[in-house]
Amino acid sequence: MLYTKLMLCALVLVIAEGTDNPCDTNICNNGGTCIHLYDDNVVCICATGYRGATCDDEEFIFSGNSNDPCNPDPCENGHCKRLNKNTIQCVCDAGYSGRFCDVNPCDTNICNNGGTCIHLYDDIVVCTCATGYRGVTCDDKEFMFSGNSNDPCDPDPCENGNCKRLDKNTIQCVCDAGYSGRFCDGKYIRCL
Repeated sequence: MLYTKLMLCALVLVIAEGTDNPCDTNICNNGGTCIHLYDDNVVCICATGYRGATCDDEEFIFSGNSNDPCNPDPCENGHCKRLNKNTIQCVCDAGYSGRFCDVNPCDTNICNNGGTCIHLYDDIVVCTCATGYRGVTCDDKEFMFSGNSNDPCDPDPCENGNCKRLDKNTIQCVCDAGYSGRFCDGKYIRCL
């Protein structure tokens, strides 16, 4: 089964609180300069080569050494497309995204228990789970009746509890105290 995990991005406005000068928190990175606007609102003036709310994003700067901003090609896993005199866009190879095609969302290894990550587009990935697992990141065990006996509770799939047969191919795990989950594999602590 394929399950989709959406990765969402958001712009974060940074507001420093609790100081007379909100720039004292040094929120501007990579040599950026903090400017106090009013109240607790600040803005970062980024050093050459950086951009973004806190100067965390690298910026492509055309050096002007040739007439072609795509020479040398800054796109790591793709090719450079010239949009106008000084602006480029990287067209990424399959499996890569990011401004310079340097991000492979599957590199974070989000698929567990032998699952395989497949990069669809942008930052959208899906996991194809190995036999016996399911879920967005293949974390959930899947009950599979082997058919080797007439009893779906043999062998007992309940890790910390007892298997109860509901019908021919359906079971329910009755968990021991302190455990929960479909197969009694999750431990919980009761709050007093």
